[in-house]
Amino acid sequence: AWRHAEHRLAERAGEVDGRLLSEFVLGPDAWSSAGDTVWPDQGFGPPLLSGAEIALDVATDTLWAGSARIDDARFGLVLGPDRMRLDDVAGHYAGGDVAGNLALTRADGQATLATRIALTGADFKTLAWQHDGEPVATGTLDLTVEADAIGRSVSGMVSALSGSGTFALRDGVLRHLDPAAFRTAIDAADAGADLQEAAVAEAFRRASAGGSLRFDHISGTLAIAAGAVRVGEVEVGTDAATVDGSGILDVAKWTASGSLGLSVVPPDPDLVPDTMADVNVSFSGPLPAPSATLDAGPLASYLTLRATEIERRRLELLEKQLQERRAREEELLRKLEAERRAEEERQRKADEEAARGRAAEEEAARLRAEEEARAAAEAAAKAALIAPAAPTPRPQAPLPPIDGALDPIGSIIQRGPTLLRPEPFGPPVEIEPSPGAPSRAPIDLRPAPEQRSGSQPDVAGPFPIAPQDVQ
Repeated sequence: AWRHAEHRLAERAGEVDGRLLSEFVLGPDAWSSAGDTVWPDQGFGPPLLSGAEIALDVATDTLWAGSARIDDARFGLVLGPDRMRLDDVAGHYAGGDVAGNLALTRADGQATLATRIALTGADFKTLAWQHDGEPVATGTLDLTVEADAIGRSVSGMVSALSGSGTFALRDGVLRHLDPAAFRTAIDAADAGADLQEAAVAEAFRRASAGGSLRFDHISGTLAIAAGAVRVGEVEVGTDAATVDGSGILDVAKWTASGSLGLSVVPPDPDLVPDTMADVNVSFSGPLPAPSATLDAGPLASYLTLRATEIERRRLELLEKQLQERRAREEELLRKLEAERRAEEERQRKADEEAARGRAAEEEAARLRAEEEARAAAEAAAKAALIAPAAPTPRPQAPLPPIDGALDPIGSIIQRGPTLLRPEPFGPPVEIEPSPGAPSRAPIDLRPAPEQRSGSQPDVAGPFPIAPQDVQ
């Protein structure tokens, strides 16, 4: 033992157990659990060093921090009865570089811890829990943590752990989260699949089992209180989907819980405006391997709304088509009615035109007949004026037989010729002019007045002929 080392000593070791170093301050068997508790809850024992302090520069192939293995570790060690410091720790952990400081002090039965750790470029698949034999996520992790704790036992110190931190995960993959599964579920729903939540969840689980979601960057903050590390709300945007989530790593209980939300813009967002298709994955259980549960309730609700809207639009389209069909039929009926009326009007006008034509022909025929009758009457009248009327022969007494006593010639000589009185003319014949012809005076077909005067001899009997007139 050394009172105080003014000069640091160098030590090379194959392995260094961080828990064993802490027992120099916390007492022997500080990490030994006597029950079923996650962390040892018995009080700290007496320190192993008494009145001495060691200062070493340590290089080791492996530095164990519980189950965590730091390779090629180098650090400065200060070890005394009431304190232990690991200064400028450097090494390799999970494929990345780790650096930090740790200070553990003790006053009476109570210990205090203060630490700062920075991890850069770690391979996250070595830290993530496994599902179906492969890590649930991959990527490159950068992590910083500052924390402190106080307590009278390891369990008490872990339960009082508090602090803060940040993390960033780059170029990674989230397994069993496949945005293409949304398209599969939507197509199945459009084809008439069951929209109950359990059926939708099973269909989505089968579709996304072999898929994954690649991302460029995920970052967030860590809040440490009461032995639990809370991962603040994070959001990851990719071309295919959006992921948001939060979680709690309860170091005191060594459990993990949280949720991830996966959402995509639907293939036809106008069907259900302002609504995303999304599912939630919740996880809980022991920190090394929590179990995951898929909540497809939001997706089932979206699919139900989508199906309802599709049916509504289908009915609207059907109604519109029926209305358009009725409108076309009504328009066709109106056209046919208009054509029928136009044909009736055309036929009516044609009939009227034909009737007017027939009336004109009949009128022309009548006028021709009247004109011909008038002309014939005029011609007859003129002919009557020019040619005297032939006398009507009067019946003659039968001639006596030749061998009669009276000689006929002599009788004629004795009696003279018998002249017939002409028949008197009847009333005048009036021929009216044709309708529309200029008026004219009636045509009088009777003999001139001088011919009808009373001076005309009225010879009724035989006209005496002088004997000397007879040759």
